Amino acid sequence: KVTDQDVTAYYDAHKKDFAIPPKVDVAYVSVTPGGLVKPESISEADARKWYEANKSRFEEPAQVRAAHILVPLAENAPADAEKKAREEVAKIQTELKGGKDFAAVADAHNGPNAAGPGGELGWITRGKTVKPFEDAAFALKAGQVSEPVRSPFGLHIIKVEDKKPGGLKTFKDAAQEVRQAMAQEQGADKLHDVLDSLIEDNILGKPLAESAARFGLKAEQSGLLSQSELEQKLGVTPAGASALIATAAGAPVDTALEAGDKYLVARIIKAEPASTQPLDAVKNAIVAKLTAEKALKAAMESAAARRKELKDGPLPQPLKASLDIKTGPAMDRGGNLADFNPDAALAEAVFTAKPGTWLPVAYAVDGKSEGPGALLCRVDAVLPPDPQEWNTVRDLMANGVARERVDGLYQIFIQNLASKAKVEVLNTEIVDRVNL
Repeated sequence: KVTDQDVTAYYDAHKKDFAIPPKVDVAYVSVTPGGLVKPESISEADARKWYEANKSRFEEPAQVRAAHILVPLAENAPADAEKKAREEVAKIQTELKGGKDFAAVADAHNGPNAAGPGGELGWITRGKTVKPFEDAAFALKAGQVSEPVRSPFGLHIIKVEDKKPGGLKTFKDAAQEVRQAMAQEQGADKLHDVLDSLIEDNILGKPLAESAARFGLKAEQSGLLSQSELEQKLGVTPAGASALIATAAGAPVDTALEAGDKYLVARIIKAEPASTQPLDAVKNAIVAKLTAEKALKAAMESAAARRKELKDGPLPQPLKASLDIKTGPAMDRGGNLADFNPDAALAEAVFTAKPGTWLPVAYAVDGKSEGPGALLCRVDAVLPPDPQEWNTVRDLMANGVARERVDGLYQIFIQNLASKAKVEVLNTEIVDRVNL
């Protein structure tokens, strides 16, 4: 049971948890370069002239939409591993030649990170993949399937589903893109003048809605928001949100606030200072919390007493039935017991215990179906890893570890060099000094 004294003591000790942050209601005008000039207002003649002057922006590279089936094989794999991989590829080719759907075969053979569903890789351009894969993919016609292609990742069977030849996009196809680019450029040229005008009107106390309408914009109102809510909903920086919170009701902010790709010209309509929720408003929540804490403490004490009665070794059936012991499915290292939320300490203890033994202590857990409680856990068995699963990723893992070692040695070398050498930076903007 929870007494009124318990509730009052908890409330007094945790008042910060019931704090209501200061809030402001903001009237604002959002300004972006693209919003100052409408693309449809740009004439076709002007758009054509701009297109002719910027044709290089509309050169499209050749593309292929490809899918693949990958049999992993390290670049320096021994002969027996390569033989095994090629035998696997031959089986896959037999399935495809027998009429099986490429996507279904890909899903059956690809590892978890080899490709998307059906082996899909999407549209690719030259220079985006390794050269052997790229050369083979661009040599195929739409609908064709390749012979096995060797790359640093292994053996690929590639299917090209569609192709785009590339080349210069015509003005007709590019017209909308041209107008949007021109609107963005012209809007950027007008941006500072518009912001200066809006800020001046705001400082003079003119209605924001009228000022915004002169530029085809509109004023909006946020409603009462805290600093974190201002950052989230208006997109302003922490410094900008802090400036809004610090501004008095009825006062303008005398500068434009950055908010992602836009700027805000703002005025505070209403401000509420920080406060604390009264005890009556949070009493029920406190009672529920303290009740749960006391109940869990009682459950842990009961489980600790029960643990002393349990013996390691084979589990007698009568004891199993009397305790209503449940056996969960196998769990992976670093995973969690089925039906329980993740618990790193419990997961670690499970994997350090011997089969047939109870964990030495009870654990406070949160069951997805039964809620919080105290858990006594016994390890029935430790299952060996699946060798087939390891063989699938062994070479990729070995390559990854080798790359990490090379990177680590390189970083040590650079740090050594930096500590012993005199380094004079002439242009800090183009020098990456991370870890130096």
